[in-house]
Amino acid sequence: MDVAAWRARGRIALLGVCVAYAALAFGRSDRQLVDSDWTAFATGAGLAAGPRPELLYDRSAQQRAQDAITGGGSFDLKGQGRLLPFLSPPWVALLAIPFGAAGFGWGGRLLLLVGLAALLAGVAFAAPADRWAPVLVAASFPTLVLLLNVQLDGLVALGLGACIAAERSGRPVVAGLALGLTLVKPHLVLPVAAALLLARRWRLLAAWGVAALGLVAVASARQASWVGAWLGATAATVGRNGRELDPGTWPWLLVGSGPRPLLTLALSLAVLAAVLAVAMRRGREPWAALVAGGVIVAPHALPSDLVLVGLAMAIDGRSRVGPWAVFSAAAAAAAVAPDPWPSLIATGLVGGLLLRIALRPPAGRSPRWDPRTPASIRAALPARRRAGSRG
Repeated sequence: MDVAAWRARGRIALLGVCVAYAALAFGRSDRQLVDSDWTAFATGAGLAAGPRPELLYDRSAQQRAQDAITGGGSFDLKGQGRLLPFLSPPWVALLAIPFGAAGFGWGGRLLLLVGLAALLAGVAFAAPADRWAPVLVAASFPTLVLLLNVQLDGLVALGLGACIAAERSGRPVVAGLALGLTLVKPHLVLPVAAALLLARRWRLLAAWGVAALGLVAVASARQASWVGAWLGATAATVGRNGRELDPGTWPWLLVGSGPRPLLTLALSLAVLAAVLAVAMRRGREPWAALVAGGVIVAPHALPSDLVLVGLAMAIDGRSRVGPWAVFSAAAAAAAVAPDPWPSLIATGLVGGLLLRIALRPPAGRSPRWDPRTPASIRAALPARRRAGSRG
């Protein structure tokens, strides 16, 4: 059997899947786009650009704006009725304005293509040694869910990938600025923020903070109340949406209403501690654990967010067909199974990846980041100098 020939055929098939995914932008009707999150983004864009931007997070105003898009149709979403609310950060509404200007249909298609391109670029940045890694991630099942829902995880992947590439080359300021892209879905990068704090990566954190302040300033220049309204709107939805993947939502399924918030917080902190322990054990290679762990630490995670687990697998160097087939099958099950199976499947999937990462021998002689010297600079030091420093 010619292994090289079969490998080539497999790669051609994966490229075909990627092309088919990109074709979704042109194969979906406007009516089909209505059933995606693009409807919420278009609603937010319309309100943000309208004469009364202070109503961006007002449910009644969102309903009126959305009815103008959908014609008053309903959505099969737990607890939402016929409103697909805009709950993203206010800068996402501003980001969606130019797409909305292209019209509902073409705006959604353009955003879908931008998300796919961002995902490919993010994986290429994060795993430069494997030129087929972007194709593997893009051809996985979570990417299909991401594109069908017109979600923003591609931008998160681009921010993480660019940050990892910049950190490896010893440019912490550029790495921090790149993380600004992750703030379209900031709840997915909580382990990254916690790890950077523990490692005292102050320059990187400062640059990330500058990016965040820039986004807040732009949003506040349009409407000062947006950030506060967004925090209130998102806090009210934790644990109350269908197909949640994060273990923090288990108390909402198992116990009464009283202790739910405290149990959710305690469980999320416990998962965060486990993710950080694995990342710290990896020493100079913490990124795979931090990226994958973000999905189960987040207070709100959906099947489309599993694309970040694919990014973590690429960072971890997993390019064999077997693990990717298991990953796609598990992601498909999480996307269609009833509660509480999506969360159990996602936790098992990420937990298995974290366990494999943890059992591998730590990279380097120190299990912790050196906050004064980036890992990439240490790795680039001549062998003689490294040997001298150990003496």
